[in-house]
Amino acid sequence: MPRTGPAAAAIVGARIRGLRTERLRITQADLQAMSGIDVVSIRKYEAGKTLPSLGGIVRLAFALGVDPGELVKGIRPEALDEQPEILRAADFVDARRRRMGA
Repeated sequence: MPRTGPAAAAIVGARIRGLRTERLRITQADLQAMSGIDVVSIRKYEAGKTLPSLGGIVRLAFALGVDPGELVKGIRPEALDEQPEILRAADFVDARRRRMGA
């Protein structure tokens, strides 16, 4: 499972827990039966300890009745742990042009 910073994992975990408890009113065992993801992993996700893989996000979202994007909406690169510098495409192109003297 991908390791992430506390911000991203906490955001996704809170969304999973909220959808499960407030919208659907189901247990973690119910979500396991619906998604095929074991309860131990669901507990870790909801506690913000780890982030589901892309496949896990898709399976959980389907089981929870939402688009996968709802689980990760608004998460910025800064919320991820141990990442290299990330540039937007426009910033990258501008920096390259400056280096080339364009």
